[in-house]
Amino acid sequence: MRYRSIRRQFRGRGLLEKNFWQIESVWLFYLLAALAAGLFAFGVLNRVRVWARGLRGKGGLFAWRGLERVLLDAFLGKRILKGDIAAGMMHLLILWGFLGLFAGTVLLTVDHYILSFLQGSVYLIFSLCVEIAGVVLVVGLLWAMIRRYIQRVSRLERRPQDLLVPVWLLLVALSGFLAEGVRLAAQAPSWAGWSFAGYWVSLLWSPSDPPVSLYPYFWWSHAFISLGFIAALPYSKLFHILAAPLHIYLSDQAALLVPTEMRGDEGEAYSFRDLISFDACTRCGRCVEVCPSTGAGEPFAPRDFIIWAGTHQGSFDSKKVWHCTTCRACLEVCPVYIAVPDSIHQARSTVIEDGKQVPPLLMKTLEKLFKYNN
Repeated sequence: MRYRSIRRQFRGRGLLEKNFWQIESVWLFYLLAALAAGLFAFGVLNRVRVWARGLRGKGGLFAWRGLERVLLDAFLGKRILKGDIAAGMMHLLILWGFLGLFAGTVLLTVDHYILSFLQGSVYLIFSLCVEIAGVVLVVGLLWAMIRRYIQRVSRLERRPQDLLVPVWLLLVALSGFLAEGVRLAAQAPSWAGWSFAGYWVSLLWSPSDPPVSLYPYFWWSHAFISLGFIAALPYSKLFHILAAPLHIYLSDQAALLVPTEMRGDEGEAYSFRDLISFDACTRCGRCVEVCPSTGAGEPFAPRDFIIWAGTHQGSFDSKKVWHCTTCRACLEVCPVYIAVPDSIHQARSTVIEDGKQVPPLLMKTLEKLFKYNN
């Protein structure tokens, strides 16, 4: 009787039940969402403030070629599929799964607060697309962890953050399916098959006795994990999902390379594009595989330089910039067009100007040029 009552109750209520069924203290969710959005915005603005230090001169930034590159390389994966189809497919699964779930969240918000349109067949198609996006994301994340920790692809790092980020995102997707499964088990709608992943989860419980009392716990767990992920995104390695498309767009705009003599009062050694590239790096390690200096056993790797230059932290010795041959092999394989040699040139210029940690042989050469003009 209680189960039938729940079903009648759901059919008789409006859209609020679709989003907050069996949920009390909805104000707390809005408070947490505002906090997460604030932390996200603060993190993004902080990075933009750093980028702006390298912006000099005038001129427009619009370029059709840049838009074409973003479409082909950032969203369709043309460049990342080159040379490593497995890595490219894995990345595309994660990207499109994440974007699909994000788009689904935005549409639900619009439907709830602005214009109600998720009804009838539109809602069924919407549910199917969101389920596909969630499954695609889960497959991509599992594939990524298999490549890193089971296949142990040599060019991939295995830092704590490299495990935390995919596990966190995996929990976002799985906790959503779990909450949806309990809701479908309780409501048993005739269209449940359209939400196929949640429907499969709902089969874990008996149709006659769905765990309605557990639903708020599952729902709040999913909310906490998801909002926490949003708040942490600008401070994690996944910030490249925002920085990489921008860098791809700007990749062939040479005007954004700032000559050393045009550095600002703060002494910023890098250009606007350089600073964005430090955040756009996906740490995929392709540059490490093709770097002749790294291959020769010298204490230099393009990825390590990017990390060091972006944070100004760590054990990277600035003397190592002289090991780079500036062959631009790293640029040829980088999926987001990061030109490490351009940043190396800026770093070397700064070292020369400061007169510190200049290699002895180079110092002798500069002295002869100064003394003999030869």
